[in-house]
Amino acid sequence: MEANTASTQIAASSGGTYARKSSGLVKDFSQLDAWIYNVIAMNLVVNGALTFGIITVTYPRASLWLAFLIGGFFCTLEAVVYALITAAMPRSGGDYVFQSRVFGGAVGTLFAFTFACVAQVVAMGINGFVFATVIMSPFLALLGGIYHANWMIEVGTWFAGKWGIFFSCLFCTAFAAAINIKGLKWYALIQRICFWVGGACLLVLLVTTLFTSHDTFVSHYNSFMSSFGTENAYQVTLSSGGSTDTSFSLWQTLLAAIIASYVLIYPAWSAMQAGEVRQAKSVRRNLNAMVGAEVFTFGLLALIAVLITHTVGQHFLYASGNLFLSGAENNPLPVPPFLGFLFAVAGKAAIFVWIGFVMFFAWGLTIFSNGALGATRAALVMAQDRILPSAFAKVNPRTHTPVFAIGVYTLLTIPASIAFAFWSNFASYTISYFIMNITAIGVTILAGAVFPFRRPLLFKGGAADHRIGRVPVITIAGAIFVAFVIFVDVMALTHDELGVNGSNGLIFLGVLFGFSALVYITARLYRRFHDHIDISAAYSELPVE
Repeated sequence: MEANTASTQIAASSGGTYARKSSGLVKDFSQLDAWIYNVIAMNLVVNGALTFGIITVTYPRASLWLAFLIGGFFCTLEAVVYALITAAMPRSGGDYVFQSRVFGGAVGTLFAFTFACVAQVVAMGINGFVFATVIMSPFLALLGGIYHANWMIEVGTWFAGKWGIFFSCLFCTAFAAAINIKGLKWYALIQRICFWVGGACLLVLLVTTLFTSHDTFVSHYNSFMSSFGTENAYQVTLSSGGSTDTSFSLWQTLLAAIIASYVLIYPAWSAMQAGEVRQAKSVRRNLNAMVGAEVFTFGLLALIAVLITHTVGQHFLYASGNLFLSGAENNPLPVPPFLGFLFAVAGKAAIFVWIGFVMFFAWGLTIFSNGALGATRAALVMAQDRILPSAFAKVNPRTHTPVFAIGVYTLLTIPASIAFAFWSNFASYTISYFIMNITAIGVTILAGAVFPFRRPLLFKGGAADHRIGRVPVITIAGAIFVAFVIFVDVMALTHDELGVNGSNGLIFLGVLFGFSALVYITARLYRRFHDHIDISAAYSELPVE
């Protein structure tokens, strides 16, 4: 029976709308949960940890706060498109659904599958690496120095080593599998707890930094670093890290907005499970969850940029970042000059190190699990479309989760974890991960821009049909964001400092896209010659809900 047609489960009704049957998924996410989920996906704490230093070292004449505002402006337009197209096609599978229903399965597999599934397998290795080197290792080292506890320093050093990174990868993978198998109701509960705990810690650290002057920070830093055997540490850091021209440059600020956008391009990650979000058909609710998450995140990042630049000093950001990124042997800092370290020094007392530790741990846990959630929902819909084996579409009737898909995803992350832990050069291959993501998202936004013309029956008079004059809003917002993505891609391929156009980065992109292309070609040929069906028939319909 299954081989008779590619759309046996998906029947079209008249008038361009679609009959809905049950996929087994349930709507356990509220719009507040979706907003939190999107904020966590961008994660100004974990993803922003080293971003300020990286931007300052790469483009020392850029305005940090303005770079985040520029990146935030374009990503807000992205969020508008997602809000509209999600309301028109409120199905789990997100980017894959949008791309495949507008452009067809080949495009959806090549870009959305690569972004939402294949790259997320590698991302779990990145998560473990970050958990080890940006959360566990530096905070334990700082606390060990403050309390003169050698065992904490030793544990922190272990986390930064190969086995510590591997353990962290396995921990992140196991946590993601457990929380995703348990179901969205439990996921939402754990996410809320982590978000509000981490948010409260962030508020404390922001207020503390706000009332810390530059001279006070210098005094705190010198006192703090004396625990690690460095006297007059602020001046030592400036001298060791070198100086550069930090006068304002608009061009460098525009380039810096590219790096800022790496953090800001996920305001609509909840679209990946839109079929499990209540009121996902509402444009207003989607705008609150997606645009609201974007504005909240880039606004806070711009504020932090102002506070950090004023309190720490742009020269210090450059010098400390340069020492860390260059691997200088004369680096006086005991840990990377990441956001948690700067916040802790601003507060001086050990309690602020603990607050930063809790903040990073809480917000880290939830970002480490959302990649698995999005990946398995895209895989589920691709199985419904006969691109992947049907087992990926099976939903456990008790937990209402695709347990098989989660299990396969979990197993596939292990090789990536091994590579990150024991292949010292592997991280250099993944530097193009963010460019691949923004390009794939750009294809989704392009699908949104042409959606009114490619699927007029579904668009006209529907939830996404909002216009300025006669021009659809989704087309205007989409065209501007796509232009930004083109700018990002061109700059990434022509500017060496962005680290994408080297052979390693291009090899990584080639392998990911090549694998996805192979999956689609194999599936199409297998279904045609073995099952005697044309899988393209499914793309005229929406997936089951």
